Amino acid sequence: MAYKIEKQKGKILKKCPGQKGYVCCGLYVLETALGCPFFCHYCVLQNYIQKKNFIIYEGIEKLKKEIKTFKGIRITTGQFSDSLGIEKFYPYLEKIYKIIFGKNITLEIKTKSTNIKPLLKLKSKKQIIAGFSLNSKKVYLNFEEGTASPSKRIEAAKVLQDEGFFLSFHFDPIIHSYSYDEIIDELTEKINEERVLWISLGVLRYPEKVYWEILKNNEKLLKGEYFPSKDGKFRLFRPWREKIYKDFLKKLREKWKKVFIYFCMENKTVWENVFGIEMTDKKLTKILDNLAKKTF
Repeated sequence: MAYKIEKQKGKILKKCPGQKGYVCCGLYVLETALGCPFFCHYCVLQNYIQKKNFIIYEGIEKLKKEIKTFKGIRITTGQFSDSLGIEKFYPYLEKIYKIIFGKNITLEIKTKSTNIKPLLKLKSKKQIIAGFSLNSKKVYLNFEEGTASPSKRIEAAKVLQDEGFFLSFHFDPIIHSYSYDEIIDELTEKINEERVLWISLGVLRYPEKVYWEILKNNEKLLKGEYFPSKDGKFRLFRPWREKIYKDFLKKLREKWKKVFIYFCMENKTVWENVFGIEMTDKKLTKILDNLAKKTF
């Protein structure tokens, strides 16, 4: 995979932009790279970046200054790239950890990789959340080119769990017409629920430009009825999304009764219809911040 190194001209620490009309979790993003060494067919970055080079940014020293005025708790490097996927190209994790260590800040590592050695080399497990993106095995085989299998990701998560790390899991995007029962069974059998801080869920959605490109080149990703939403993204018909979530939750709650589960970029109606609760940006941010404090 080709990549290039550039200077980071703007801020390195940014709030996740979210989407108007959809509940946001208040996460902050460290922009250490733009693009990814993996080739997930459904990924927006795949369409915008990976046809060229992906970019790794220099300038981590900026973070020292930006952290001084930072008032949040949760940050991640996994929004615009794969947190552990880029470590073999340009190691960042240890440098970031030295900057945040001892402060009331947590770093969530979001990855489809099993390259956990950089985590195991850290001087402490405090303030770290090892987050793994998961999908059904058939989705992995069809659409997640170059990544570790979901089973291997779970095995890597178990190693970190046994070493004392806290975990998170992200089922995003959930793709309509694929069963998630098998991967839920494997996850709940191998991982201790008490070490999992949260699980996020999100059904496949696309910006309009990417939607038409995917429809043209990989239409099997788009089974079902998709409609333009308030934020301009194409989303699966809301009642279908709600059914997908309810089926997923029913299966997961057979094994895990307590773990906190939230939606990534869903509207308040979906929250109310699936969970029976009214959720706001502020409320969700507070819940996740309090859970993250377990790592201190």
